[in-house]
Amino acid sequence: MRFYRSRLLLRGLSTISAVRCIVALAIWRWWAIGTTINVKYQKSGRALTATIRAPHFESDFQSVLELAAGDCYHLEELNWRPECVYDCGSNTGLFTLYAAAKWPNCAVTAFEPVSHNIHAIEGHLQMNRLRPRVKLEPCAIGPSRRIASFYIRSANQGSFEPVTGDEESISIDVLPFFETYSADIGRDTLVKLDVEGAEHGIMDDLFNRQGLSRLVIVMEVHGDRAVQAQLLSRARRNGWVGGFWEIADHTAHLYLATPDVGIVTALDLKD
Repeated sequence: MRFYRSRLLLRGLSTISAVRCIVALAIWRWWAIGTTINVKYQKSGRALTATIRAPHFESDFQSVLELAAGDCYHLEELNWRPECVYDCGSNTGLFTLYAAAKWPNCAVTAFEPVSHNIHAIEGHLQMNRLRPRVKLEPCAIGPSRRIASFYIRSANQGSFEPVTGDEESISIDVLPFFETYSADIGRDTLVKLDVEGAEHGIMDDLFNRQGLSRLVIVMEVHGDRAVQAQLLSRARRNGWVGGFWEIADHTAHLYLATPDVGIVTALDLKD
């Protein structure tokens, strides 16, 4: 559900702080059409800067709440140090910034198909002096290679199928996840999947692969609760371990790992 995680984060602020934050940003949006505002914050002891774009205020504000003010993928509770990080569905790149700050020696690859978001990622990497650390792929990730229609509802809301009927439609390249990841099999690898429903096909492809190891995946799962439960059930039948740390009616957040890694998060995982 849109803004579900943001509402949870705002509940963690005092009432006065939350109101001040929302009112200040609303006033800025009212007069700052066509401009941006920089938000300074810290992750893992490193100072970072994120940009909120006036034309994409709601989406960027949500991303800042979740990944700058918050830690919606709970990286601080991950007791593990990856050698490689794949940010699949990078949006404006705030997860990529977080991973690069937390693990300064790991290789980070970000995948994002929407052009104005790619431009935002480039800006974030440059202003935070992280561009040499990150490989940016201007494409989507899926179970197989194809050219697909992608329907954009906002800067961080889209899908491979139309939902409202009035979305902007663009043609994007989709790369198979396993093809991009195969060179790193056996290395300690963290994958973030926020790929608007393509996670089901990606995971089914991985479940059918032999010899996968040293792999942790944190993902947003799209679909109702029955669909969410089916994905976890398929993972466990194929020897993977994990569980949900957040469940809502139409999206959930799932931790999965190959059995040689196991549970390396302090999160309270549930079925």
